[in-house]
Amino acid sequence: MRFNLNYRFSYHGLLLGLLVVILPHPVAGAMPLAERHLVSGLNSHFSFSGENFADYLAYSREIISHARIDLSDNNRETIISANMPFALIPPAHCPASTTKRFQRGILLIHGLSDSPYWLHHLGAYFQQQCFFVLTILLPGHGTRPGDLLDVNWQDWARAVEFGTGLLQRSVEQVWLGGYSTGATLALYQAGRKPGIDGLILISPALRLAPKAAYAHWRQWFGRWWRPALWWQIQPDDDPYKYESFPVNGAVQLYRLIQELQPLLQQPPALPLLIAASEDDASVDSRATIELFNRWPASRKRLLWFSREMQAQEDGPVQVIDSRAIDKPTNHPIRSSSHISLLMPASDPQYGANGRYASCLHYFEEQPRAWQSCKDRNEDLLGETTAYFLSRGIVRRLTYNPYYQDMLKQIDRFIQTGDPGHR
Repeated sequence: MRFNLNYRFSYHGLLLGLLVVILPHPVAGAMPLAERHLVSGLNSHFSFSGENFADYLAYSREIISHARIDLSDNNRETIISANMPFALIPPAHCPASTTKRFQRGILLIHGLSDSPYWLHHLGAYFQQQCFFVLTILLPGHGTRPGDLLDVNWQDWARAVEFGTGLLQRSVEQVWLGGYSTGATLALYQAGRKPGIDGLILISPALRLAPKAAYAHWRQWFGRWWRPALWWQIQPDDDPYKYESFPVNGAVQLYRLIQELQPLLQQPPALPLLIAASEDDASVDSRATIELFNRWPASRKRLLWFSREMQAQEDGPVQVIDSRAIDKPTNHPIRSSSHISLLMPASDPQYGANGRYASCLHYFEEQPRAWQSCKDRNEDLLGETTAYFLSRGIVRRLTYNPYYQDMLKQIDRFIQTGDPGHR
């Protein structure tokens, strides 16, 4: 079955993403560079040489605690713990393995500029589904935005390979799950390493705007003018996700996607579930549809969050109406967003009553709109596409009103796509 996507794709919305600039932004220096925009020298490369997860945790804690500059006696443990990789053991009632420590497991991989904090809810779900859950911290992440200046995608891939190796030694059935860039890395790993039993991809980054191919020229210009190295220079008030974003992040993701092209053209025959938004201002979601249509496995499922298509639950494609009402404010939710699918409304940072309001799209050029958005005086919640931005003040949606529905669909999929049920 092929899924045909019929909607008006907004290149203006894509241009509002993080990944399209060549020339220096005209107001990139509006906020001065600070210590957090410097490379710490501790976290740009995957330099861990151990073999067990306990040592990896100690290694991660060391670099986070020494590289971050926002730690105090009041927040130190909260911030370090939230940015740390973690492992979750399945409950005692789960089926035992006859050959390994656990019957099945999943490696979860966070996205670009994110941290393992974004994976805790999904990890808890898989734990309850009797998975042994492992996560990793991608190099350049969890410490300071400046550490992304010197990172390369090969180091991200090495971290994923390390986590996959740990998982394969511990479980019989190995699944990979990733969000955004983490989904891209999961695909890359699945194409290179045998023994992967299934894939869960959330908002995969499979195609960027064409100008991302030339972003390295801005890096060259940055040799003489450091602000040119940055696509966004932001306050960095969010302790679990960078707000400032260097051009190198876009360059490395673009190169990773280019490296992935042979696999995207001839994908492996593995169980596959994808959850993605029709309205996505960060990546080109049409590439998700193309991959899904090309995927050879009979056990494949697409959860498509749409504001235009009628909801449906039958067949390999489940369409979920992405429009809702934000209960605390009674403001309309007009669409899902690239960053919303992983988070339930209950999350204390990004949920319906969360501490954080995503308003980065206004900060540099529209300070009044930024302040209004930060004060939760928005006209609507959704994705930061040109279509919505033309209709009032938009607060970018950071949680999924249909999170539990998404988990039910994932549960149905893993029960039918689980290698143990072949």
